[in-house]
Amino acid sequence: MDALEEESFALSFSSASDAEFDAVVGYLEDIIMEKYIEEQLLERIPGFNMAAFTTTLEKEGRGLDLSSGLVVTSLCKSSSVPASPNNLRH
Repeated sequence: MDALEEESFALSFSSASDAEFDAVVGYLEDIIMEKYIEEQLLERIPGFNMAAFTTTLEKEGRGLDLSSGLVVTSLCKSSSVPASPNNLRH
């Protein structure tokens, strides 16, 4: 079984407890990323205050949601079209 098949197999048989664990890990990743961004801004902008910046964003009707800017890309190249009799050429 190659890596892509193993990933698909694992996803198709995940339990509710696995989904909960994955959600917690996702939140931890978000927290770590936000803390990293805050540290980098503090290094580059003396006196930077994340709480004040977040408040400014909220007053403009925007939230600080970094999840839309993060993308996970598989390193494995695969066809996105599943094999079916209609897709096969003779």
